[in-house]
Order: sequence, then C-alpha cells, then structure tokens
Amino acid sequence: MAPETLREVDAAYGGMTAKMTELLSTYTAAEFAAVVDFIERTTQALTAETARLTAKAPLPGAVVSARDSGRVVRRTQRDGSIAHRGGRALP
Repeated sequence: MAPETLREVDAAYGGMTAKMTELLSTYTAAEFAAVVDFIERTTQALTAETARLTAKAPLPGAVVSARDSGRVVRRTQRDGSIAHRGGRALP
C-alpha cells in the first residue's frame, strides 16, 4: 500500500483503533481468552447451522426459480407469483 493510502486509512480508522485498544486493555488475559473462545465457537456454530439450513430442500409448495443478490427467490407452484425474496414478503 502506498504511504499516502496508509495515512488516509489511519486518519479514517485511527479513532476506532484507539477506542478498541482502550476497551481491550480493560480485560485480563483470561477474560480476553474467554471472549475469543466465545466468538470462535459462536462463529463455528452459526456457520454449521447456516450450512445445514441452506442445504435443506425448499419449503413445501415452493420451487427455487432464481437468485437475487445471493438470496434465493421462491415462487409458489400454484400461481407462479413470488412468495418471498430473501425473507421479505413481496406484493
């Protein structure tokens, strides 16, 4: 990265870095290890559940018809209208 770019990044994120350093300094090594463990295990659990849920067949009465920005768009088999897109009901 060019030095000027590094200066811009530091200017943009320097305040956040200082606040996070201040916050993290309030934890003991053991407390911080517990926080890290929790985040790692939570990430693993959520990743596994996301994989399990996305591997399941579509909901009964729906067929996968397209993808919209990575979210599945489902259409009902009865009338062909869009039932939902990424969890949002559509008109």
